[in-house]
Amino acid sequence: MPRPIFKEVAIHPTIRASIAGLHQDLSQQVQSALAQHACVVAGMSGNLMVGRARKALDAAGVPQECLELGSCFSPWRCATR
Repeated sequence: MPRPIFKEVAIHPTIRASIAGLHQDLSQQVQSALAQHACVVAGMSGNLMVGRARKALDAAGVPQECLELGSCFSPWRCATR
């Protein structure tokens, strides 16, 4: 699913490093899981769609790695606002 991404020249130089490092640990965790598993489900803990995706994959016999990356009530969510 494509999403719009600003070109670097459109981002003020003062905040470029902040944007580049935002949630870098989560990005690395997902990239690591993708390198090790054919199917990865990543989403917020408690998200109903994550559970539905896992159930559908289980029903189809597809092994998957699930990454629950925070929730609406965790500090991770607060940091994204």
